Amino acid sequence: MVKNSASARVSVPPQLIKHDGDYKWRVNLDRTEPYWPGWFTGISDLFLATKIPKMLLLAGTDRLDTALTVGQMQGKFQLVVLPAVGHTIQEDVSTWLLVVGR
Repeated sequence: MVKNSASARVSVPPQLIKHDGDYKWRVNLDRTEPYWPGWFTGISDLFLATKIPKMLLLAGTDRLDTALTVGQMQGKFQLVVLPAVGHTIQEDVSTWLLVVGR
């Protein structure tokens, strides 16, 4: 989840709906599970196959798969680990990203 409270105040409310006095997520992600293999199977190989310079931003390396581990060792992309962020890196460290982009 978002760790930056200012960002969360903007991005989280549209994701919620009020139902019977309680707030619930607008989208039931569990219902999308059958589609996950089609979305994510082979995504690391597709990333590595692109012919442009690449940078991969991660909150941690604990879920780095074999293809990305080998690709990083071979210098196929720059790896940047930002351990103090959550799942939404772009919201948690937006100031850092602006500095890197300069």
